[in-house]
Amino acid sequence: MRHYGCSLCRKQVADLSRLKASGLDELKEVDFIAIGSGTVQQGAEFLKEVNFPGAVYSDPQRKTYQALNFTKGILSTFNPGGLGKLMESFSSGNKQRFEVIPTDPFQQGGCLVVSPSNDVVLLHRDDFAGDHVEESKLLDALKSI
Repeated sequence: MRHYGCSLCRKQVADLSRLKASGLDELKEVDFIAIGSGTVQQGAEFLKEVNFPGAVYSDPQRKTYQALNFTKGILSTFNPGGLGKLMESFSSGNKQRFEVIPTDPFQQGGCLVVSPSNDVVLLHRDDFAGDHVEESKLLDALKSI
């Protein structure tokens, strides 16, 4: 995910929580992990505020993002696609936490699915803020494990 104050990230976590709670067989043995670009304290606060069925880790230096070659830049944050996703997120009740200062507000996130044998099954790099992996693609990747 991008950062702990991001309303788009809160929507993503809510969607993953709903998916995990759905009881689908392919999700029973799946461990969800979220990595945010903020501080450990911000991550702990985020976890208290959201219903996430997994662990939250902080990467303030964004080494994970760099290793996965995730998109970064002002134009990937402020663009028509991101604005549309932001409006969807707001209308779903997800609030932007402006007081949570990210280490890099222009860093985008993504989704990585790794098999038990450490094979990369899915790597999705968000092209813009809110460009999260489609649920059907995520489920297909999880079914293939």
